Amino acid sequence: MRIVIVSEWFSEKMGYVENHLPAALARQGHDVHLVTTDLQVYATFPEMYDKVYRHHLGPPVVPTGVFRRDGYVLHRLRHSRSGGLSNPGLAEALAKIAPDVVYCFEIMTPDYEVVAEHRRSLGYRIFCESRLHTSVLRAPKGLWRKVGAWFRRRRSIRLAAEVTLFYPIAPDVRRNIVELLGVPEDKCKSSSLAVDVGTFRKDETPGARVGSRESLGYGPDDIVCVYTGRFVEDKGPLLLAEALRRLHEAGHTNFKALFVGNGEPDVIGALSARPGCRVHPFVSQSRLAEIYNACDIGVWPKQESTSQLDAAACGLPLVLDAAVEDKWRTDNSGLTYAGGAEGLAACLLRLESREYREKLGEHGRRKIAEAYSWDKLAADKLKDFTQALAAGAPVHG
Repeated sequence: MRIVIVSEWFSEKMGYVENHLPAALARQGHDVHLVTTDLQVYATFPEMYDKVYRHHLGPPVVPTGVFRRDGYVLHRLRHSRSGGLSNPGLAEALAKIAPDVVYCFEIMTPDYEVVAEHRRSLGYRIFCESRLHTSVLRAPKGLWRKVGAWFRRRRSIRLAAEVTLFYPIAPDVRRNIVELLGVPEDKCKSSSLAVDVGTFRKDETPGARVGSRESLGYGPDDIVCVYTGRFVEDKGPLLLAEALRRLHEAGHTNFKALFVGNGEPDVIGALSARPGCRVHPFVSQSRLAEIYNACDIGVWPKQESTSQLDAAACGLPLVLDAAVEDKWRTDNSGLTYAGGAEGLAACLLRLESREYREKLGEHGRRKIAEAYSWDKLAADKLKDFTQALAAGAPVHG
C-alpha cells in the first residue's frame, strides 16, 4: 500500500505524530511518504519560534528535497506564503507519488483543500485526524466573527464529504468536529495519540533513577513534579510554580518542580524565581525519557499534550486540569484539580504518599504499554485503509 501523510511542518528533533506515524506504518511493510514543507514546527509563529524553539531546532526554514528517514520517504517542499504547502507543489507531489491513501491532520486547512480537490482524479482515499480540543477553542464574538464561523462550517461540511474516515483523538474532539464542523457522526472513529514505547518506558535498570535524580540535583526524599513543553500562559506552567510556592509556605518543602522546555524570558524568570522550581532546556526524546523516570509526578496545569502520554508510559501519575475532557488520561492513573493554584497545590499534596503515586503510575504505564503504542495504532489504521481500498480504490504494489 502506498500512503502519503501531509503535514504543514516537520522537525526531526520533536516527538509529534508526524515523527512517529510514518515510521510505524513503514515498519509494517508499506510504502510511506511524508509530504511537508521546509518549515520547522511553529515556524509560522516567528516570535514564538525564536523564543521557544530556535535554540533547540535551529533555523525555522530548512532545505527542500527528498530524503530517506526511518523507513519512509520525506518530501520537503517550499512553503506557501500562508505557511502551508503550496497548491502546485502539493498537487504535483500527489500526482507523482500516486498514493492509495492520503492521511491529513485537519480539514480546515489549505493543504487539505488541495488533497480533497485531487482525490477523485488521482483515486486515493482520504483519512483525517483531528485534535480540536475544547481547551483550545475560542467561541466567536461579534456578528462578523459569528458569520465567518457559519461560512467555515458550511465549507467544512463540503470538504468532509471527501473523507473516508475521521480520527478524533478524544471524546471532546469528536463532539466538536461533529457539532462545529458538521462532520457526520458515522464517519468518526475515536483514536487516541500514541507513544514511542521503545523510548518512553519505565527504566528498571538498578541505580538508573538514583543517578538521574542526582544529576538533576534532587535527593531521595524530594517529590519532583515535571512539566514539559512551551512556557506560555495557555499551558499554565506558572500555575504549577505558584502551587509550589504555596506548598513551600505551608512547610512542604520536599515538593519540587522541574520545567523542561522554553518560552518567554519573563516567564522563565518568574518560574526560576519561585521556591523549589528549576528550568531545564529542551532535550532529546531519549533524554526526556530519562527525566520522566527521575521524577515523581507529571503535571500539565492546562490543556492536553502528547507529553502526558509519554510521561504516563514511564510510570508517572498525571495531574491535569479538571476541565480537560479526556478523562482516560487520569482514570486510575492520576488526579484532576480545579480552583487554580490553590486547588493544584491541594491535589499535589494528595500525592505525597510514594505508595499511592506508584500505584497510579503503574496503572497508567500498563494502559499505555497494552494499548497505545505507535505500532498498534498504525496496525489499527491499516485495517481501516485496507477495508476502504477493498471497496474500490486501487492498491499499488
